[in-house]
Amino acid sequence: MKVAIISDTHFGDPQCTLIDFKTGNKGKKYDAFKAATGIGNDFLVLLGDVFDFSIASYDVAYEQAKKFFQLVKDEGIAQKIIYVPGNHDFEFWHTVEYEVNVISQIKKGAAPRQFRWSVPGILDLRANQGTFQLHGVSAHANGEYGGLFLDNITGGAAPFPFYVAYPNLYIVTDNGVILCTHGHYLDGYWAFMGELAIAIADDEMPNNVTGHLNIQEVVSVNNPLNQLACSGIGQSGPLREVALRIQKEAKAGNISTIEKFIEKGGKYADSLTDYSWYNPREWMADAVEGAVKKVALWGLNKMKNVKTARYTESFLKDKSVQARFRRYFDSSAIEWENIKQTIPAPLPKIESVVFGHTHEPIGPGGQPLKMYINERTVTISNTGGWLDEPDNGNLVFCGAEVIICETGSSLSSKPVR
Repeated sequence: MKVAIISDTHFGDPQCTLIDFKTGNKGKKYDAFKAATGIGNDFLVLLGDVFDFSIASYDVAYEQAKKFFQLVKDEGIAQKIIYVPGNHDFEFWHTVEYEVNVISQIKKGAAPRQFRWSVPGILDLRANQGTFQLHGVSAHANGEYGGLFLDNITGGAAPFPFYVAYPNLYIVTDNGVILCTHGHYLDGYWAFMGELAIAIADDEMPNNVTGHLNIQEVVSVNNPLNQLACSGIGQSGPLREVALRIQKEAKAGNISTIEKFIEKGGKYADSLTDYSWYNPREWMADAVEGAVKKVALWGLNKMKNVKTARYTESFLKDKSVQARFRRYFDSSAIEWENIKQTIPAPLPKIESVVFGHTHEPIGPGGQPLKMYINERTVTISNTGGWLDEPDNGNLVFCGAEVIICETGSSLSSKPVR
């Protein structure tokens, strides 16, 4: 079995290099992508930010992606897709949760179920295995998954199977387990709500959560801000440009516009509770307003110090990122140990991590990045991205790494520059 792994295609962004935004034809890097992945892959693994709903409307992002997946299907690059959404396409995971746990339940007359938040994928590439499963999800009668709305993205009579996992895919090889994830929860902005909750409300949270979140909690607690900065911005109509400007300023450490909005919002809220100065309700309203503003400004000042991850070579050298990486790795290791309890065959430990998000490729060959975690050395690779990035007024391709996993072979990659 052979698998190719990429991420950060950003369909809907005019700077995407796989599909030409204006013509809809192959983009300038599509042929290089095809040459690096080769044809006949059992799976093409997409580690997030495939659709860019944070800057594009659903229809624009969808049309760009449809043309790409039609090429992948027609040219035999892969038989199936394993899709692990990221921060820019987090809405797709939320939509899958809705389809499975709400819409399909109501359609058959049953009550909606709670969201799973985390549905890890397990791809076993060891000899005599060659299996894929979604943990805790029953396969169809033919042993396959898919059957969701994404299968029909290419149109036509024959579907193109999409197996959607989130936020982790575990690839089992003879040399250990590879943890594959988009990587946005390593970035302060996208992990902010979880860290805020631990900082100010850990003693109020269920199950006595104190200082550490499991994978389901990482996803659910960060859900509000993640949705806001994903489809919440891309689909906000006339507020889209304002919201994008605020997001960009916040990521650059400039919170002046947000502070202005908080101040104006406070005055508006005060006008809605304009009691007489001697009325206790006025005192209470002012106290609540002041407390909310104080917490908001505290959070914003914390966010001000968060560095953007995109195009940052030193991302994993930052001490706060390393601490976040270790926390996420620990949560994933616990999830993997829980998975192992349900599978009779012996399974190895996580030995390496593949992620995207930063658009800075790191290949597993040569001198790969390593981090010492839980008394062992973990190898770290990054899939880079498929965008042209701004560089001194010019647009320069950011660089991608097509990572290859194959039964009986070590992890390898093919750089695209």
